[in-house]
Amino acid sequence: MIMILGKAAKNENINLDELSLIIPHQANKRIIQAIQNRLNVSSEKVFCNIEKLGNTSSNTIPLALHDVTPNLDDYTHLGLCSFGGGFTYGATILEYK
Repeated sequence: MIMILGKAAKNENINLDELSLIIPHQANKRIIQAIQNRLNVSSEKVFCNIEKLGNTSSNTIPLALHDVTPNLDDYTHLGLCSFGGGFTYGATILEYK
């Protein structure tokens, strides 16, 4: 997920450290913590709601966006990334205005 998120950020001409928040697929807490550790960022920078909702399959990122958008500042860059069964993966950068 980090690799594909890095590619998405590069396509938008920003660095990963410029992201206000990273919202990964909420598969399990261990994976979310691994993203945080490998990027060497605080837990506030990597969103996690798995304890609240569990793994809701392909709905994890939309549900996470629902949780975070009321508290976002203008012009916030969000990094979304996912990895799933069959080695499917994807990432995008959203600019929240």
